[in-house]
Amino acid sequence: MMINHLRECGICLDNSIQNADKGFDSKSLRRAIQRRKMILNIKENSRNRKMPKAGRKRDFNLQVYKERFVNERCFAWMDSFRTLLVRFDKLDNSWLNWHYLAFALILLKV
Repeated sequence: MMINHLRECGICLDNSIQNADKGFDSKSLRRAIQRRKMILNIKENSRNRKMPKAGRKRDFNLQVYKERFVNERCFAWMDSFRTLLVRFDKLDNSWLNWHYLAFALILLKV
């Protein structure tokens, strides 16, 4: 599992934010994240339940969620560049330069 590999590398995940969209809202994921002492930020999926949840509302930080969307949109725009999606370059330097060019075009788009 990725979390175990990060811990083996010495990366501390305590109090880090696990941010995901409604599709990942499940009881097993919520328990797994809480066991690992991470902060969960998942918008509640209303289709998961027939009755409204009793008790206190789950914590959800909309600002952190919006920042996640900006990153996801940038990666989606990067996928539109065929040169980056399928790696044709053999040299690392030229591959990196294609990324710089894509980032410049994305910044001009915004």
